[in-house]
Amino acid sequence: MLKYCAPLGNVCSNQVVSLYQLMQRCEDISLGTFVYPVLIKSSGSAGIAFHAHVVKLGLGSDHYVRNATLSVYLKYGPVEHA
Repeated sequence: MLKYCAPLGNVCSNQVVSLYQLMQRCEDISLGTFVYPVLIKSSGSAGIAFHAHVVKLGLGSDHYVRNATLSVYLKYGPVEHA
């Protein structure tokens, strides 16, 4: 579901964030590292905040997470923080 909404950009960014929050609350769902690149890229400038969240989770060195983070910082924020 997250991957479906991600290419739609701003049209679906709120839904992606809401779905992520719902998934976090479910004890039966284990969020893998695949979730975070999709979340970071699809949430626009809020992806910068998700980058901080991912670093706190210890996933900041994941290759896919780093690429997604760099993409967001190139569009919305200071690249040197990526």
